[in-house]
Amino acid sequence: MSVSQWHNLVREGSAPKPLIRTPRYTRWGLAEVRHFFLGLTTQGASEGESAVIERAKNASRAAKAKRQAKAQTTGAA
Repeated sequence: MSVSQWHNLVREGSAPKPLIRTPRYTRWGLAEVRHFFLGLTTQGASEGESAVIERAKNASRAAKAKRQAKAQTTGAA
């Protein structure tokens, strides 16, 4: 999870609010953060995560096909 994604979740109210927030010093409670991430793992893949997984699979298939095509071209020469 990126820092910007985390801050967006905090802003939306999905992630826990920081306990201490001063300029250049923001801290969250460990128990709250652990509980939040455990909740994410038990939820399963959301629609957005499923789309990312599908794009990664497609990219992997395309890269494999490209490697095979390159191997055939260099093997034939």
